[in-house]
Amino acid sequence: MRQLRGEDGDIIISWLIRLVLTVAVLALVVFEAGAVAFAHLGADDAAGEVARAGEVAYRAAGSLAAAQDAAEDVARSRDVDLVTFEHEGATLVVEVERQAQTLVLHRIPALAPVVSRVGERRADIGN
Repeated sequence: MRQLRGEDGDIIISWLIRLVLTVAVLALVVFEAGAVAFAHLGADDAAGEVARAGEVAYRAAGSLAAAQDAAEDVARSRDVDLVTFEHEGATLVVEVERQAQTLVLHRIPALAPVVSRVGERRADIGN
């Protein structure tokens, strides 16, 4: 078996370093994209749960304050911010915001709209 000497070993080391760096960059890109996608889907799902919690609490207590408290509790448990809780006639309008848990993207101000997602849902309270 031939031993590596001089430039042969340097070529292999250089190739391995490039391979490791390429895999690391690809892993970072996949992680960031997945975090953003998860935040977008999660915000919409959480908005539905928050709206349902508000609707159930309103029907049980007949109070918008109780409905808002229930909505805030569910929003907290789902790790989203309750942005809007409004009563429009016989409808509750709920907006929640979720920030993507990224490593790099959230540090770039121009990408703030991509990293943050606002989900909105409406619930009929039959007033």
